Formats: sequence, structure tokens, C-alpha cells
Amino acid sequence: REAAIAAMETVVERGDEEVVASLVAIKENSKGWSRASGRPDWEVREAACLALGTVGTVDNDDALGALNKSLLDEKVQVQRAATYACGLIAERAAPKDFVWTFNNATAQ
Repeated sequence: REAAIAAMETVVERGDEEVVASLVAIKENSKGWSRASGRPDWEVREAACLALGTVGTVDNDDALGALNKSLLDEKVQVQRAATYACGLIAERAAPKDFVWTFNNATAQ
């Protein structure tokens, strides 16, 4: 997953509405993607949240709405991924040195 997210960062433009819409659709149809990939559906939702955090911006209402919905997911792993993704989006939007998050703490 981490490798896929890192690759996405280099290929996809942040805020790309088409990519965001595709990721939201994948998250919302996790059971179908789960059958196709052979992975549990919560892993599909978790990966979609992480990807949304990578490409989403504060101006992407669809991305933020999907992440907000995921904060109430039945699986704690999906909730954590959504929380982390929201933090990634917030860090990019805030002025440098304005926001201190767990992401900052683990990078040191």
C-alpha cells in the first residue's frame, strides 16, 4: 500500500477531481472491489482513505465528505486511515510551521 501511495504522489496531480471521484467510488463500492481483489472490504476502504489523503485538498468536497464518513466506519483501521488522511490534507493547507500533528512527531 505504501508503495502505491508513494507512486500516486508522483503521478497524480493533487486535487484532480476525476481521481478523487474514482477513489470515492472505490471506497463506496468496497465490497465489489473486495471480491475482485480477494482482500477484505475494510482494507479497500482503508487504502482508498489513504489515497484520498494523498491527492485530496481542502477544496475537494467529495474527498473530505468521504473521509468524514469514514471517521464513523465500523472498522477502527478505516477510522485511523481517515484521520491520518485528514491530517495530511490539513498539513498541506496550513502555513508552514503552523500545524503540529502526529505526522510531525513521527518524522523527527
